[in-house]
Amino acid sequence: MPLYDGDQNIGSAPLVTNLDTWDGMRWRFQRTGCHLGVGKLDDGRYYACYSSDWPEGIVRRKRDDGTWEALSRCPDDFGPPALAVVITEEEARELVREHKAEIYEEMFGGEPE
Repeated sequence: MPLYDGDQNIGSAPLVTNLDTWDGMRWRFQRTGCHLGVGKLDDGRYYACYSSDWPEGIVRRKRDDGTWEALSRCPDDFGPPALAVVITEEEARELVREHKAEIYEEMFGGEPE
């Protein structure tokens, strides 16, 4: 899937959905059809992977500081069905702590702070 650092497409990243949860019928992140994962690139940087089961896809929003963020929900705007965004290690840790703490040790080698 396309990998963005800010608003620049810098290549591609593998699809990860490790923050999804099982709702009894399907894997999802917060809403049916939405997926979120955190991965680590070969160069050590982390990325958030947003994907959708719907053609409307993922929406990115420009922050006040000029950088972009992918929204972790699937609104009605158009976008690609999946994209990855470079994030800081602290942002990666926070996403895992907040949404699926049980994989924290596996990803970061220690207990959540």
